[in-house]
Amino acid sequence: MLEHEDGATCPVEAKHTHGEWSTGDALDFYMPQVQHHMLTTGAETALFSVIHGNAEPQRLFVGRSEAYLEIYKDAIREFV
Repeated sequence: MLEHEDGATCPVEAKHTHGEWSTGDALDFYMPQVQHHMLTTGAETALFSVIHGNAEPQRLFVGRSEAYLEIYKDAIREFV
């Protein structure tokens, strides 16, 4: 969890991947995990950090998507 200056917290998802993916590609691939963290913590945002190969980390704040989470929760219900 990351604590903001105002005391609010948000989950952090950090990944290290090969250099051929863009940050957007990596975020698309890991979006289920990022949204799951927000679902389970009640957070409105999450920090997604990805290192491509040996490059500097790229960081994005991602907002909670209720539409995405409804689809995600339906998939979980089907799985269980």
